[in-house]
Amino acid sequence: MEYKKIKISYILYFMLVVFSVYQDSLLYKYFSDIGFSPIYIGGLFLIIFICIKYKTLKIPKEIRYLYILLIWIGLISIFYCIGYVILQKSIYIGQVNILQKSFNIMLTWFCLINVPTVLYNISNDFSEKQVFFPFQIGYLFMMIFSMLELKSSPYAFEFLHETAIFPYWRIRLLTTESSYTTLPVCFFFVLSLYYSKYIINNKLLIYLNISLFIYFISITGAKSMAGLLGCIFILWYFYNVRNFKKKLVKVIVPVTIIMGLVLIIYLDDFILRIGSDLSSSQTSGTYATRLYTLFVSFIQGIKNPLGCGSTYLYYFQQNLKEYFYILKNSSFDLGLNELIGFISSETGKSVTVKSGLGQYNLYWGILGTVYFLWNFRRLINYFYKKNQLLFISALSCLVSFTLFYGFGSETMLMIFLYLYYLRHDKLPLT
Repeated sequence: MEYKKIKISYILYFMLVVFSVYQDSLLYKYFSDIGFSPIYIGGLFLIIFICIKYKTLKIPKEIRYLYILLIWIGLISIFYCIGYVILQKSIYIGQVNILQKSFNIMLTWFCLINVPTVLYNISNDFSEKQVFFPFQIGYLFMMIFSMLELKSSPYAFEFLHETAIFPYWRIRLLTTESSYTTLPVCFFFVLSLYYSKYIINNKLLIYLNISLFIYFISITGAKSMAGLLGCIFILWYFYNVRNFKKKLVKVIVPVTIIMGLVLIIYLDDFILRIGSDLSSSQTSGTYATRLYTLFVSFIQGIKNPLGCGSTYLYYFQQNLKEYFYILKNSSFDLGLNELIGFISSETGKSVTVKSGLGQYNLYWGILGTVYFLWNFRRLINYFYKKNQLLFISALSCLVSFTLFYGFGSETMLMIFLYLYYLRHDKLPLT
């Protein structure tokens, strides 16, 4: 009976990890944001199953801060919603119902933080090999899928996408666009490398993982790949080089070598393609929108240190307009049409920060962001002491939700791995 229970729980774990790479799910049509990936809906149903079946649910103290932030968002949203309704005599900002928005924000965050909680509860008896095996399978699946997609473009696997636009000529796997493939590929690659090197010690699989990663870089059209890898490398290098006076000198040589190798590999295709993209005002606008919305998000977080919950849009558009002169007076063609659309939007829909941390900074304020990062740094420090590959995978999540994407399943899977090792290791926290 015990064997059967372990077997069923492992199948559920395996499916949740592998399905996390599916990030343009058909479930989006029915469940909105929480249906974006099957891992969120699957985790939601699984936590109900755990509570009914086993009558108990363990929430480790190391992630209770995530639930505190959930309550924080809820209380702030209620306070600001009451104030807004009294002052504005409406529950709408543009076409956004702030009461419904409050519920959606809290539900989305709950589904996110539910992932490590569920996996922690069903993985009590898993070996390290069992824990990392699905990451290896997920990585190989993405690489095989990319080969098939390359041959079938521009209408590759159209029936598996809910929100993606066709025709599409770049490799985007099971996401909405190519830029969103960067984190899952890098994250699963590093964990697969850890599995093949430190857990099963299979040299053939190590070389296969590395070769497939180089192959994927050669076919991807994602500019964010270079950005993410560059940020991870700089953070990793500075974290490991303790003598500050020698850091700048020591970084120049390896960075130059790596950039030279990249130039050699992509000279005929990648560099020319990215170069033409960078010269366009559309791409400049993408970078301007990303950096400016992130900048304004933290300005607003300082102005509203406790956040403003679901009413963030009312203040966010005002702040976008207030500091817009910084970009407007620039002598460069920054492609500001998207930002102008944000400022002038009467519906309020799709007016967001191009960063997970930046977006949630609007909800819970700069104090919430500091509180989150203060606790997340324990995870970073832990994996820095434990293993460099796991440390790199943690850095990829940190860079990603800070600069590039939202809080995704990869970050929550990393938190689960942290919980898993805490339960089995004696390594002290710092």
